[in-house]
Amino acid sequence: MRIKQLLAGTIQPLYINFASKIFFLLLILMLSNRCFSQDITVERVFPAPNYPSKQIIKLSSLTGGSGGDNYWLGKNWIGWERRQKIGLIVKLNDADRFRNHAATLKVHTRIKKKAGVFPPLSIDVYSIEDGYQLLGSYLQTQAHLNSNKNLLLEVPVNKVTDQMLLVVHANGQYIQISEIQLELQQNIESVSLGRKLPTEKDAIKASTDRLIRRLIARSQGLSKDIIRKQKVSHPILGIAKQKLWEGLTPDGISYAVGNKVTFDIKGFKGEHEYIVFSLINYSKDVVSGRLDIDNNTHHTLDLMEVKPIVAADGNVVFDPLLPIDQHSQITLQPESIMILFGKIKLVDVIQNGTIKARFLSDNISRASFDINIETVHWEWEAKDIFAHNWAYSHQQPIWRNRESIEHDLFTHGVNVKVMHNSQVPRIVDSRKIYDRAKLALVSELKQARRSDFILLYLGLHPNQADKYIHKFENTELKIEALKVWLGDLKSTLEQAGYNTNQWALYPFDEPKGKNMDVVADVYSALKSADSEINIFVTPDSGGSRNRKTTASDLNKIVDYVDVWQPNHRLIKEVGSKYFTSNKPKFWFYKNPDYPAKSSSVYDSFRSLGIDAWSFGARGVGFWSYSDTRKSSAWSDFDSNWGDWAVVYESEKGPVSSMRWEAFLDGVEDMKQLYSVQDKLNTSQEKEIFVRRINNIIKIKEKAKVPLDLKQELFLFIGKLKKAASDNERSSR
Repeated sequence: MRIKQLLAGTIQPLYINFASKIFFLLLILMLSNRCFSQDITVERVFPAPNYPSKQIIKLSSLTGGSGGDNYWLGKNWIGWERRQKIGLIVKLNDADRFRNHAATLKVHTRIKKKAGVFPPLSIDVYSIEDGYQLLGSYLQTQAHLNSNKNLLLEVPVNKVTDQMLLVVHANGQYIQISEIQLELQQNIESVSLGRKLPTEKDAIKASTDRLIRRLIARSQGLSKDIIRKQKVSHPILGIAKQKLWEGLTPDGISYAVGNKVTFDIKGFKGEHEYIVFSLINYSKDVVSGRLDIDNNTHHTLDLMEVKPIVAADGNVVFDPLLPIDQHSQITLQPESIMILFGKIKLVDVIQNGTIKARFLSDNISRASFDINIETVHWEWEAKDIFAHNWAYSHQQPIWRNRESIEHDLFTHGVNVKVMHNSQVPRIVDSRKIYDRAKLALVSELKQARRSDFILLYLGLHPNQADKYIHKFENTELKIEALKVWLGDLKSTLEQAGYNTNQWALYPFDEPKGKNMDVVADVYSALKSADSEINIFVTPDSGGSRNRKTTASDLNKIVDYVDVWQPNHRLIKEVGSKYFTSNKPKFWFYKNPDYPAKSSSVYDSFRSLGIDAWSFGARGVGFWSYSDTRKSSAWSDFDSNWGDWAVVYESEKGPVSSMRWEAFLDGVEDMKQLYSVQDKLNTSQEKEIFVRRINNIIKIKEKAKVPLDLKQELFLFIGKLKKAASDNERSSR
């Protein structure tokens, strides 16, 4: 009976009601997306999206109503890699509905921290008609940065215009956008419209400058909040010790109340020691004064102010070191902090003593610090220790003062000079380019007179077989040509004072496992032409986009290599014993995380010398001394990518940084460790020394490692001195 009624249509099946509900729900969602998305069109984006590299770019997908948590599944998104400033031109489709009204611009983006994908640092919206005027703005929040989900960022817009420019500042290596929506609003938090700017370029620059100011202001606001929470009973000027080499950020600084600190330093004669402390103005008034320093020792104390700077990821870090004239005026703004860095050069004579300093304001001592110094006699300059950081002299603007740069590199332990391929005459070059490069090499060698080792980078690539690699075939005709070329290089180096053992060819940079067959063929041809030629190689571990390099890959080239410098990842994957058990010299390098300015000062710079010793490497390096891609090192936002440089440019010469001084401190540790290890007489003594030092490195907290290493060195040096004294007495 029920079946007959159903067939007659007198009973509606339940699934029809359910399907109707689904239909109406989808219709509502479609209309909702129509309201939010298709009222605008993205007309242009710049620079062109470049990630994934083979993706077909469809700008229409950005406003097609496909937003939501699942929009990544359909690949309806565009992405950028290593692009900091991104512009999008948005046009109204329904101008009458939106024009001159307040609205919220919604941007769907993504966060995936392990892959380097982060939400934007900021989004600024500018009008385009009759000049560029700021209409709305978004600044990244900590909540968005801590999120593990896809994000819908909301940008309040004061007044919608027919065409608008979105300036997006990326944060991280990758940024991805899937959809942009526009929604009318009655009440929004407005921003100051400001003056109209004449060009698109001016608007992007204004947006960048505004971002930096806002991030600095937010950092200063954080410092003020912390200072006010100290609940100081009466306004005073405080002084507080800061942790050395652990990175200085507004929320990681000690704001302890006190008016005196004491530093106890024990080190080797001739080395550098460091202190860092802060002056804190707890009052609501400006405090000015000067430092009065009483130095009853011969040790030199250089004081520098550690200035805050914004890294490419938006973090405000204290990094540049600006020298302070000890007689100049020091001014602290109300409820603010000034971080000071002291670099002490222990003189080459044994002298203990104390350096006393006071901050005088109105001739009254407001804060003071003492540095108690004890020096230990030990010849710690170990032999055959090498350091470099690819300091290419063509990298402007840092290299504008050549003489001061060379001095800075030398005084920071760098004794290896890497010649850029544009400064090396290569067999693959035309005669005109060859002659020009040879003149450049001769000039560079004159400037590099303090270097102990020269690397000639050739800039070859395994995939450029037709252009370059065919010149290195192991045939009789090609070998003869290689002999002539290598003979010219040897002659040029010899005339500059470098014998064959003091330089090496550097054909490829970071060859990976999949390329080792081609690399081995080139190395083989070079050695066939001249077996005395040294070959330098920086094997890379590979990674997510490439097959990982294995010991089997390295075995293909090991017989040709004279100097290894693998990255730290490859050492950990293959094992340091692979490199220490083979005949080539063994160095290692480790590049800082991006962005370099906010990477860990200890992990990326201070620990490099210690890590090198732990691996058994006698050379160390990182990228880079001066790489800014011709932009200023003082801004991570004036080019497509954050700066890798470890110093800052100035007319007088390079301005140092916390990172650069940390590297020097680590290199000196490395030399001291080897100086003791090399003087131990028996393999058993060396084994005990290595085991005890490695236990400190692996077990101790980072902040304690350098100090505990020094104490262990003093202990072993005491034993060596006693053994030498006993031997001397017994020989009489």
